Amino acid sequence: MRHQQRPALALSLLLLLLPILTSCGYRIPYSNTTQVIALRDWNNRTNELQITADISDRLAEWYQKTSMVTTNGNTKTADLVLSGEVVSIDRPALSYKNNVASQIKVRLKLRYVLKDLHSEKILIEEPGRTWIQTYLTAGDAAQTRANYHAAIDEIVEKLCEEIYQRTVMALSVEQATK
Repeated sequence: MRHQQRPALALSLLLLLLPILTSCGYRIPYSNTTQVIALRDWNNRTNELQITADISDRLAEWYQKTSMVTTNGNTKTADLVLSGEVVSIDRPALSYKNNVASQIKVRLKLRYVLKDLHSEKILIEEPGRTWIQTYLTAGDAAQTRANYHAAIDEIVEKLCEEIYQRTVMALSVEQATK
């Protein structure tokens, strides 16, 4: 008989505490509040013209994975703005075979900022980070070029995933502290 009363007591206690917790302003992180992020065109100081479009496209795809944000390009209607810059791309040879490079590293240096437009608070700031991906050279120039672009795509995917994860975390912290 005593064990049968425990679930009823726990339920009663929960029902009693629920109004108290909600009335004091406590909110559960990952609430259904949706914020609008303006994805600004990234500055590009390299000769890889397609990379900024690839970053914007992948970020939009990542942000579709959560109900916490929606994206647009208009800072007038946005709550947040994400801006960034592709600073440089470098391709030093990593290893040689018969005096010809057989592996090359792509070093992509970037910086980005996520800012709350209402409070002017910087939620995320990455002042400069270098992403590195190795690719193989081939006897065929077209294959080497394809390997290079695959390495860039891998960097863009990892970068956008990280920005997405950092955004969700920053917004969760912001919501929990309000």
